[in-house]
Amino acid sequence: RWLERRKASKIMSKKAWDEARRKAAERVKKITSKERVLIACALYWAEGNKRDLSFTNTDPEMIAVFMDIMRTEFQVSDLDFKISIRTYEDLNIKKCISHWSAITKLRLKNNVSINVLKGKKSGKLEFGMCRVRIRKGGRLLKTIFSINKRINKIISPHSSTDRIRHS
Repeated sequence: RWLERRKASKIMSKKAWDEARRKAAERVKKITSKERVLIACALYWAEGNKRDLSFTNTDPEMIAVFMDIMRTEFQVSDLDFKISIRTYEDLNIKKCISHWSAITKLRLKNNVSINVLKGKKSGKLEFGMCRVRIRKGGRLLKTIFSINKRINKIISPHSSTDRIRHS
């Protein structure tokens, strides 16, 4: 009986995922250049460093999307990317470098900074974390911050203190 319920749950889950994918394909048919810029800025808003132009995450798809948009929409050269990998002592460093090299589309063998932390993360963070830093990114960082401020102003035109005062 338990196995039957488990099988039914898997079938229901598959149907729900299929429906979600169908709705996503219907809703998002293509992504414009403007939307790509907004995606990169929102990603940076959530996961970027606030002092220099660096973006850190464990999600390879997020790193790949961010770097692709930096290359295409902001004309960041591969020579301007500096990659750091934060890994743990129980992870295979060569495997981590190879993984992030494929994701970033950069040859990282000798051009990567590795930070090995104590502890065990195998199974949780199979390849560690990747930090993408953009050399001399001060102007671009100001642009990203300004776009994010503009997004905030459009979506939420009044500050929280304005709402409190007027309520």
